[in-house]
Amino acid sequence: MTMSEMTSAPITPIADGSNMSLDSAAATAAIFLEDIHMRFGNVHALSGADLTIQPREVVALIGPSGSGKSTLLRTVNLLAPLTSGRVTIGGTTLSDVPEGGKQQIKMTEKEINKHRARVGMVFQHFNLFPHLTAIQNVVLGPTTVQQTPPAEAKERGAVLLEKFGLGDKLDVSPRHLSGGQKQRVAIARALAMKPEVMLFDEVTAALDPEMVGEVITIMRQLATEDLTMVVATHEMDFALEVADRVVFMDEGRIVETGPARDVLLHPQQARTQAFLTRLNRR
Repeated sequence: MTMSEMTSAPITPIADGSNMSLDSAAATAAIFLEDIHMRFGNVHALSGADLTIQPREVVALIGPSGSGKSTLLRTVNLLAPLTSGRVTIGGTTLSDVPEGGKQQIKMTEKEINKHRARVGMVFQHFNLFPHLTAIQNVVLGPTTVQQTPPAEAKERGAVLLEKFGLGDKLDVSPRHLSGGQKQRVAIARALAMKPEVMLFDEVTAALDPEMVGEVITIMRQLATEDLTMVVATHEMDFALEVADRVVFMDEGRIVETGPARDVLLHPQQARTQAFLTRLNRR
């Protein structure tokens, strides 16, 4: 994660982020996305996406590259401004943009950081600070964003790294870690903020095949700990085994959603069927 990702983004929420008049679905959901549109020039990256994720639910986002999975995750973590739509996290509306409209009140840096402490995100390319050790990467967020005392943050970070099999790597810099180890440090860094929701953006895509299992094992473990998780992934076995629900996306739209076994083993939509058939032929 770059420092700019930790501290700033061109996001404009509703007033000071206070609750609006929410329907019951939005008020009780961990994540509520309504009619989300995202345009980059002539590219319609998200086109009317609607998604409700309940607390402690594990949801796998699947679909071809460029289908909008990563963009959807970035809207949740305030890393990309909406063109239109509503984002509500934990009962608080953070962004509500009418089609063609503009929001007037911008989030402060403090509000952005407070939100990102609630919603952790792990990226495909680790984004560790190369000049910091593993433990320094993990404690940076709690100490700078949450003002956690350094000793307390270091203790929690050490526990997380030990839990992920990296107890002997606390003082090692990223350049001396394998890809799987770097990704485990990145997951520990996100968890050190004690988030309510965890977002995983193709976290195994940049890894050598032999290292994928290291990270998948950690994610399986997290899925048993009552943590709300949204995972963009091409690992269908993981999605089938761990996800409560699978969401298939294509061309910025949610094409099909349902229980993992139903979508992955008995897809109803022709586009989902074609995607899964192509994967199975590889």
